[in-house]
Amino acid sequence: MNTPWSAQFPAVQFRVARPTHQLERIIEFYNTGLGLEIVA
Repeated sequence: MNTPWSAQFPAVQFRVARPTHQLERIIEFYNTGLGLEIVA
């Protein structure tokens, strides 16, 4: 069963992937710029 985690604020998770030759710059943007944690 797929139920939202909050009735007031339902959330959707999605992932977008595309090939890149600038991996280090992309990691820096998401990690340093947006503050997201590197998990793998």
